Amino acid sequence: MKDKNGQACTYARAGDLVTVDDIKGKVNNGDKVYKITDKNLMKEARDRFEGKPWYKEKLLKKVDIKIEFQAYAGKYASIKVHDDRNNIVIKSLDEPTQEAVNKKFRYSNY
Repeated sequence: MKDKNGQACTYARAGDLVTVDDIKGKVNNGDKVYKITDKNLMKEARDRFEGKPWYKEKLLKKVDIKIEFQAYAGKYASIKVHDDRNNIVIKSLDEPTQEAVNKKFRYSNY
């Protein structure tokens, strides 16, 4: 990765312009690219919990879950997740969904 001056860099803040040398997938000049993982942030999170007496028992147990998702045009989409211990979480969107419309994607540079 290189900064806007062409210098090699390993870190950039939100909004900084960088050049990425090797990226998989089709990306055009001017497209927005989002970083979805951060090695340092994941290490910091892992380090914060490792060594705690409850770490392996609580955080690394696998739990069977069931997920129900509903979305209908004009209705509030919702997701319901429950596990084998009867823990239940239900979340809904704040506004009704819109009907899908097939349109050719057109890039706009806000």
